[in-house]
Amino acid sequence: MRVSRLTLFLAALAVGALALAGLFIHGPVGGILLGIVVAILVFLSSATWPALHSRARVVRGLVIAAIAALAVLKLAGKA
Repeated sequence: MRVSRLTLFLAALAVGALALAGLFIHGPVGGILLGIVVAILVFLSSATWPALHSRARVVRGLVIAAIAALAVLKLAGKA
């Protein structure tokens, strides 16, 4: 595995670990972790947005919105 692919793999692994931790940790801490995941996904999506087809944009937007909604619920203590 080349260094650039290893770096990409480790970054994806770190975001996945943050997402899983955010899902399993209750309360505001889980919400903050999911908020960090949302921020990372928005940053990465903004870089690739012009190259995406409209269906991919909708799906990516829905996934980000769902994670953001869950983060808000966790921050509010409802999830």
